[in-house]
Formats: sequence, C-alpha cells, structure tokens
Amino acid sequence: MNKRGTIEDVALLAVILFASGVALMVGYYAFGSVLDKLITSPATNTSEKAVTVWQDTKTKLMSKFDFIVFGIFIAITLSIIVSGYFVGGRPEFMFFYFLALILIVIVSSIIAYVWSVFSVGNAISTYVGSAMAITNHLLLYLPVYVAGVGLVGMIVMFIQPRT
Repeated sequence: MNKRGTIEDVALLAVILFASGVALMVGYYAFGSVLDKLITSPATNTSEKAVTVWQDTKTKLMSKFDFIVFGIFIAITLSIIVSGYFVGGRPEFMFFYFLALILIVIVSSIIAYVWSVFSVGNAISTYVGSAMAITNHLLLYLPVYVAGVGLVGMIVMFIQPRT
C-alpha cells in the first residue's frame, strides 16, 4: 500500500522548495531581461500603450513570482500534516522518524548553504535583489522550517488517540 504522510514527504519539501526557488529566480532574471529588451526595442515600443503594457507586465506579473514558492511551502506543509493524521503510525517507530528527521535537517542545511552561495554575489542575485524576499527567507532558514514541519508531522502522525 502506498501510504503518504511519512518522513519522505519532509525531505521532498526541502528539495521542491530549493528547486522551485532556483527555477523562479532564474525565470525572474530571464523574464526581466527579455521585458527590458522589449521595452527598449523600437520594434515593440511603437506606441505609449505598448510600453505601458510591457512595464505593467514587468511590475505586476513578476511581483507574484515570490508567492509561488510560499504557496508551494504552505501546500506541502498542509499535506504532510493532514496525510500524517489520516495515515497514523505506531509510536514505537517515532525514534526512527526522529533519526531520519535529523538527517533531513542536516541535508537541508547543506541545501540552505548552497542557496546562500547561489543567491549572493552573481548577476542573477543582483538583478533580483529584494524582489524574492519570501523565497530567500524560506531557503536561508530551510533547516528550521524542515525541522518544524517534521516535528509537527511526527506529533500528528504518532500521537493520536486509538479507538
């Protein structure tokens, strides 16, 4: 039987957050560069309305990129909690869950370090700046969030009344 709500979902949270953060940061840089070229190109800025459309696209659409990672974080966190409650578990295995959680927190600290190196001091990071503040915060403090979600998932999964 393919159960969900296990410790693997906590590891999946760290990997998906990192992958989506990197993809959206690169996408933000690429999309912003393309829109800058479209705004300054004489072929596409034939009227004032065209320039306004490109500028509005850049400001309104690209400001939503940061919330995508936050939405993914909330969705996976809720799925871990809800599925952990419905799957349940035997309290004898809580020790092994905790050991696996420690390993996942160590791996997520490596992921957070990789993010800190990636997000500081390159062309993409200077262009993005503070536009992706939520993503930057989530990924810099990824071990804390992974530990919190993992502990809540463990409590919900293993400590529930048996009928």
